[in-house]
Amino acid sequence: MERLREQTLFKTSDEQVLSLARQVARISEFKADDYVCFQGDTDSPLVMLLAGHLRVSALSEDGHEIPIGTASAGEMVGAVSAINDMPLPGNIVATRDSSVALISRSDARRIFREPGVASALNGCLAQLVRDLAKRQTDQGVLGATARVSAWIVSTLIGAASSEQQTIELPSHASLGAMANVSRETVSRVLASLTRRGVLAKRGRHQISILDYAALRAIAKGSAIASRSVI
Repeated sequence: MERLREQTLFKTSDEQVLSLARQVARISEFKADDYVCFQGDTDSPLVMLLAGHLRVSALSEDGHEIPIGTASAGEMVGAVSAINDMPLPGNIVATRDSSVALISRSDARRIFREPGVASALNGCLAQLVRDLAKRQTDQGVLGATARVSAWIVSTLIGAASSEQQTIELPSHASLGAMANVSRETVSRVLASLTRRGVLAKRGRHQISILDYAALRAIAKGSAIASRSVI
């Protein structure tokens, strides 16, 4: 239970608050791939990770896993659900052997009212907002990269050899209109693909495809998960 002191939420708390946390916390051990809590749980506890690693992800209606975030030792999951008394938005799964302290929602809300804890919680929530903003930005960039790459791939369909092939691009404004992104975004995407060795510029509006497989993979897009979950 002394590991509670190492939790971000309690680093500035006095002994009285820690004593309360020790009284109400239930320590549980989970093996890799064990479920700690389930998506949609309306009474899920505050999960404080003492050791190990957790993954939080939601399941779509068609059964696909949608990453939400991860938690490392010292971090917590479920605070927002406890504060708002809302269902847990995703499954919490141990990615390796993990030790957690589970605190009921009512006890968590009582602890959150303690001044030192409230200050730490505000800091955690602020970090969550920053992480979500960055994730949104990253997803927007990824979406733009995928759309521009998809347009380039579409121009190569039926070509005898896509690798090392040089193609003529429309103006960045025209390509942006077709890919539903801005002209400036097209410039950034092409520069990024060049730095990554996927393509090379051959002229003002010409590029050569250096790694067609990578270009196709980028065109399909992928999900980005935030590191922080609360």
